[in-house]
Amino acid sequence: MGTFSKCNLAAVVVGLVFTGCGSTTSPGGPTGSIGGGSGVGTTTGASGSASAGTPATSGATSGVGSTGTGTSGATTSGTNNPTSGSSGTSSSGTVSSGAGTGASGSSGAGGSGSGTSSGTASSGTSGTSLTGVIGHPDPTITYPTHAGYSLYLAEEFNDPIDFATDPNWAWSDGNVPGGSVRFVQDQISFASGNLLLTAINRPAGTNPPALSYAQNSNAEAPAPQLSAEMRTTYNNYRYGWYEARYKPPADMTGNFISTFFIFRTPQKQDWREIDIELTPSGQGSPGPGALGTNVYFFGTPAMPNGNDGYNAAHSDGNEMVSLANLPTPVTNNQADFHVYAFEWQPTFIKWYVDGTLVRTKMATAAVPIPDQAAKIFVNLWVFGSDNAFGGNTPENNAYPLTATYDYVRFYKLDSTTMEPTYPCSPTPTCVLRADNLESKNNPDDGLPNNCINGTTLACPAAPAACTTGLCPD
Repeated sequence: MGTFSKCNLAAVVVGLVFTGCGSTTSPGGPTGSIGGGSGVGTTTGASGSASAGTPATSGATSGVGSTGTGTSGATTSGTNNPTSGSSGTSSSGTVSSGAGTGASGSSGAGGSGSGTSSGTASSGTSGTSLTGVIGHPDPTITYPTHAGYSLYLAEEFNDPIDFATDPNWAWSDGNVPGGSVRFVQDQISFASGNLLLTAINRPAGTNPPALSYAQNSNAEAPAPQLSAEMRTTYNNYRYGWYEARYKPPADMTGNFISTFFIFRTPQKQDWREIDIELTPSGQGSPGPGALGTNVYFFGTPAMPNGNDGYNAAHSDGNEMVSLANLPTPVTNNQADFHVYAFEWQPTFIKWYVDGTLVRTKMATAAVPIPDQAAKIFVNLWVFGSDNAFGGNTPENNAYPLTATYDYVRFYKLDSTTMEPTYPCSPTPTCVLRADNLESKNNPDDGLPNNCINGTTLACPAAPAACTTGLCPD
């Protein structure tokens, strides 16, 4: 994963557990981790009779059973699993999968003999089992855990994503209203275990099609720059823990917005959005080392959309968070990778940087907590000439500008009471009809151009709308 070892990440991420990063010695499986390496324990055994290690009922990662050398007296092996040695008899402990601490079995040998046994696990042994995790998880990684959540999507970018065949991700042909870029597939690349989104000046003679399927309209054209946006294909994500380790462009004098966020498509209906936005750490808005944390909620009769869908009355947009008070202060968010995360539940949203809580939002009358399924996004864009956000004037930009992503992960909320529906599988058939309308991402994603007219499909009743790609508001 790039040049930064994830095994070193534990030194900077507060409250996350990383194991399996090399040789370890432990009596049993590490507590509360998923996948990863196995521990090896050593005990001194005794003569007597051996019994099986007591099975742990919830060990996500197992330890390898311990090795004993008996002389006399009793011995304890594994985690909270007492056993005693016996002449020439041994047994193996067993660990079941789940969350918690795995135990390892033990064997003894009579007198001064020796014996060995190993614990077995149904998941997590040597970091090879990631059952139920979609995307492209890395079986050599011991993934951190978050209480109340389970890893569901892991993208490590060890290999390029093939958008023609990938079931989870799509490129976007859209743009950002007020921005100066058009998103195209060619500005997405993969190198050294990273995802790269690169903004450039639009080459002369390069004119992307005016129609944007991602916008359900003609894009603002011609945009002076080209950049990139990658998004999950479907509105299939809601309450959970969202996390990305990334670094924005290095340019400190210009203008850009480097992002990780959720957004419900289409833009002009039921707008729901939760943002992480990084901008230049130089002078200008929002200031050195700041993190943008936006929440938008409109598209209802009581909270209608405004121009281009946006309605400032129902957003807490551009709420900036200082990173200077972290345990390891961040005064320049462009100098290195950091882990940016947000936790989304029905009653609150919390943002974290390198494992430290930096902001909590509760629902208000003007800006409730978003409540509908959405897509996961990463993009890089530049504000237009009005320079309302994004640092300094965009005329200072020295292209190309590149945002580098080490990984993107999503942990689903375990409570089926709070989250009974999403994420679902298999897509797209499991996605509710209301969550799948007008949600194309680009002309090649295979999704129908299902424009709506009131509460009914415009296609095939209104085929003209479908063939043009323009959907009525």
